[in-house]
Amino acid sequence: MNYRFLEHTADARVECTGATFAELLEAAARALCAVAFRRQEDRRETRRLVSIEADGAEDAVVRWLQELIYLVEAERFAPVRFDFRQAGARRVEAVVEGYAYGPDARQDEVKAATYHGMDVRQSGTGWRAEIIFDL
Repeated sequence: MNYRFLEHTADARVECTGATFAELLEAAARALCAVAFRRQEDRRETRRLVSIEADGAEDAVVRWLQELIYLVEAERFAPVRFDFRQAGARRVEAVVEGYAYGPDARQDEVKAATYHGMDVRQSGTGWRAEIIFDL
């Protein structure tokens, strides 16, 4: 499970990888947190259930990230741990543990994970995705 930032003119573009689809989703979530937060703590004070239905792998990644962006931006929730009950191209369900963060923890406001430039592929070694976060 890994992510790295790629060149992009205005937004944040990231490449994520994982041996499984769940690992890919977690890598994407960690990339989101790297953009959104200046720093994060390993505090697990509250839980949220994230459940989405999707029309394929790309849609699942975007919808997953959109749910996390809502938690970060609207509920001031910093996700730290992800326990996937189901992780597939049609349905994702995870218990997300984290904490309420203060304003000094934030780095950039993430408006959305976009379908523009989205590329999700499975190979013999696992999953790879390119994602653009609209800042």
